[in-house]
Amino acid sequence: MRQYWRYFLYLMRHKWYVGIECFKRGELIAALFHDMSKFLPDEFVPYARFFYGKGQPKNRGDTIQSGENAELKLAMEEAWLRHIHRNKHHWQYWISVEANGKLQVFDMPYDYIAEMVCDWEGASKALRGPKAKAIDWYNRQRETLVLSGRTRVLAENILECKEETIGSGQREV
Repeated sequence: MRQYWRYFLYLMRHKWYVGIECFKRGELIAALFHDMSKFLPDEFVPYARFFYGKGQPKNRGDTIQSGENAELKLAMEEAWLRHIHRNKHHWQYWISVEANGKLQVFDMPYDYIAEMVCDWEGASKALRGPKAKAIDWYNRQRETLVLSGRTRVLAENILECKEETIGSGQREV
């Protein structure tokens, strides 16, 4: 039961920081409804069991290959897949795999890009403390994120807090 409480507290901390970032950028609806699907049992339970139960490997470099931990990891990965397909602020939502295996990457609407960056900020702060910056995470992960050119430019502009991307009428409906 403790694992569920600990995950709930993390989730509330994450939503708090994301909410603050969304309010700063005028994304009021996103601030209120961000990651609500994580409270659904098919996401909440696997996340809690994996991250706050005994699902994580003891050492970061270890991999989970068999046994109960492998089952927990698979359940968590399935919950993650459900989560990204329910929430348009995840870049993975905007990718389609064609029959030949080729990826088709779509442009994200501005509001979802803004929420995605707020999510990165909120996760950074929730995991590493209030002084953490998403730009540091982004710079480490940049090459692994599959974004369209337009989406990448807008996300980087928001990350750098350039005035022309915040409140400038570039928003899409």
